Amino acid sequence: MADLTKEETSWRGQHSKQPYADKKVSYEQYPPAYRTGSEGFHKYPGKKYEQIEDDLALDYERNQPGAALP
Repeated sequence: MADLTKEETSWRGQHSKQPYADKKVSYEQYPPAYRTGSEGFHKYPGKKYEQIEDDLALDYERNQPGAALP
């Protein structure tokens, strides 16, 4: 598994450059979503996003109840 400390540093540095980054929502709301994507990369190796999108959504909801991002 990747080093989450390094990944979170990268996420923070790159976040504002992403087209989905809402300027009204602070970065601090996004790490659970980034973490779900990172873990999904390892959990569903070789799968295209379209194949696992629903599974990732369920993983996010299961692991982050009440998270700020829908």
